[in-house]
Amino acid sequence: MPNKKTSLRLSQKHKSYLKILDLSKEDLTAEDPHNKIRSAYKKMAKIYHPDKGGDAEKFKILNEAHQQMLVWAENPQYTCRRALQGCWSYDGSTNRWSPPL
Repeated sequence: MPNKKTSLRLSQKHKSYLKILDLSKEDLTAEDPHNKIRSAYKKMAKIYHPDKGGDAEKFKILNEAHQQMLVWAENPQYTCRRALQGCWSYDGSTNRWSPPL
C-alpha cells in the first residue's frame, strides 16, 4: 500500500476511466480495489444498460473502462517522486523531466 510519498500512477486514459466509473483515486487505494471497481461498474450499468433505457455506446465505453481498470488493479503502479515543492525534477529511469509537485 502506498505511503505519503507515493501516489498512484495513472495514464490520462485511466483517469478518464475513473470518471466514467465514477471512482476516485482513494477507491483504488482501498483494501479491495477489485470490489470497488465491480460495485461502481454495477451501479453505472444500471444507468447505461440499453435494456434499462440507456445509451448503447455509453454502455460499451463503460464496459471497456471496467475491463481496463480491472487489468490495472491486477498490477497497480505507484510513483514515488522526491522533489522540492514548486521545482521541476528529473527522473533518470525514464529520462524525463517532471513538472513541479
